[in-house]
Amino acid sequence: MPPTDPVVPSVPSVISTRWQLERDAAVRYQDVVVPWILGPFAEALVEILGPQPGESILDVGCGSGAAARAVALAVGRTGRVVGLDLNAGMLDVARGVDQDQASGQEGPGRAPIEWLEASAMDMPLADRSFDAVVSGQVLQFVPDIGAATREIRRVLKPGGRVALSVWRGMAPNPYFAAQMGAVIGRLGTEAAGGLAAGFRMADPQPLVDALTDAGLEGVTVRELDLPLDLPPLADWAPRHLAATPVAPALAGAAPGIAQELGDDVARTLSDYVTSDGVRVLFSTWVIEGRVGG
Repeated sequence: MPPTDPVVPSVPSVISTRWQLERDAAVRYQDVVVPWILGPFAEALVEILGPQPGESILDVGCGSGAAARAVALAVGRTGRVVGLDLNAGMLDVARGVDQDQASGQEGPGRAPIEWLEASAMDMPLADRSFDAVVSGQVLQFVPDIGAATREIRRVLKPGGRVALSVWRGMAPNPYFAAQMGAVIGRLGTEAAGGLAAGFRMADPQPLVDALTDAGLEGVTVRELDLPLDLPPLADWAPRHLAATPVAPALAGAAPGIAQELGDDVARTLSDYVTSDGVRVLFSTWVIEGRVGG
């Protein structure tokens, strides 16, 4: 049976700064979170965007670069890809992964990726310079969503398009609900604040309104559900938490707390255990729109 939603602490917009991970946490994010959760969602979002050979694509809030690398393969050598993020640690990891993957790339090749440290609310990029913008699980953390959507509109060419994703609520995301409940129970609501920020747009209407106000046309919303296979949670869930803003509280907690958190999550999701690990449904909103051309 899916777990009941925990009481999610309210989070002010400035909580977005708590996702500015140090480099060690960014490395864990790439090694632990991207392969199992965010990578599959990035690939699905890029498929929805449908980048074409030769296009110029901007990844807003690129993190360690999962979506940007998928786009680079799709647009090929004649395309342009920019990965923009405010987090220097994430960009450092993204550059390293990009270099490793590019050096082993075979076939027709892929676009080089430009990594740019900047805010989504003030992007140092030319007007009308991109065919499309992709942004996965980012805009819920931005303090001024209106400024970010106006910037997205500004850099898009006439006829340009956008595909964005933000997590739905806790109820359709049982793993996150179990994670939140465990952190609140063991470490308190303050430690859970950074996790709660990821669900500030469980109602996507403010983002839809902001995109429309910025000048995007035909803005639509759909659900994207992916059943994902996770490793055994008693060991994996604490590693995941160490790649989130919970990391400082976890590091300062009493010995054994990490294992207790893992056991809590595993126990809550015991009904999701399979012979290969744990299969859990994850659900996000996908918002699309276009610039009139």
